[in-house]
Amino acid sequence: MSQQIDILSLITARLPSLRAAERKVAGLIFDDIDFVAEASIGQIAARAGVSDATVTRFARAVACRNVRDLKTRLTRALAAGRRFIQEANEEDGLGVIYDSATQTLALNRTLMEQADVEGAVEMLDGARQILVFGAGGGSTVMAQELQFRLVRLGYAISAYPQALLPRMVAATWSRKTWWWRSRPAATPPRSTMPPSWPANTAHA
Repeated sequence: MSQQIDILSLITARLPSLRAAERKVAGLIFDDIDFVAEASIGQIAARAGVSDATVTRFARAVACRNVRDLKTRLTRALAAGRRFIQEANEEDGLGVIYDSATQTLALNRTLMEQADVEGAVEMLDGARQILVFGAGGGSTVMAQELQFRLVRLGYAISAYPQALLPRMVAATWSRKTWWWRSRPAATPPRSTMPPSWPANTAHA
């Protein structure tokens, strides 16, 4: 996920400032997050005992663009930390683990379909150097995995699976350098880039 606050934590923090009807939607989320993540606006409203408009207002009250955005963030929260939100019964066995993995894969498939994968591949393929930043269990593994895979294909790639070095590397960026890397079609003079960074550097 991004650096934005987890949606469940945000709902909890804003609960006191919500209207009574909006708090009913929040209560439904905490009672049955799976239902809200999959249901339509009308179904959520009927289950919570509020109007469709209230569900929309609730989504905006917790910093979501719309109800669809709210449901996406709830799905991410489930995929990232279901074991911290709901307790599994012993009779569930391995099914809980497989269900969580399946939901995570489905979410990532949706995100991949929305992403500009071809554009990202084109940028990486044309880069003189690729930097991968990852911190934390899953991110560290993925950063190293990308390095292992691309170095075998002849790409100049460096992975930074820790907290300090990425900060040191990022500290060499300038405002103009970041502007150029965000918009590869417009290349500024080489003098605007730190001498330690080659031109056409991609960052993952």
